[in-house]
Amino acid sequence: MKIISSTKWTSDEHCLFNNACIRYGWGRWREIAEMIPTRCEIQVQSHAEKVAKKDPWKKTLLGTDDKLRRMQELQSEYLRAVRSGENDRASAIDREVLALIMYAASKRLKLFHWKNNLLEQSSLLLVAF
Repeated sequence: MKIISSTKWTSDEHCLFNNACIRYGWGRWREIAEMIPTRCEIQVQSHAEKVAKKDPWKKTLLGTDDKLRRMQELQSEYLRAVRSGENDRASAIDREVLALIMYAASKRLKLFHWKNNLLEQSSLLLVAF
């Protein structure tokens, strides 16, 4: 039986949450809760809502579109390709990893610009009144 904690999330629990989101994908709370021995499914879902509200880009980066999971797969494929001397395959994996990194960076940059525009608009409204 699971011993459920009702205190603030520890850094270890948060790390387990991040890893489980990468492994199972955002929104699969039952599977994620099984990876965190001190939290139930409802606590995991509540924590995810708070994480997404605080840092909306994390939802995208932690499994919504499976980009990080693909990065982990590519890391393993790359090591196998290098060890077996498949340089062409390793180069192709390098290009795909770079594309995924650029994708993640563009998502974060778009969010950054959106936040800045929102702040500028709100400050203009305050000046107007």
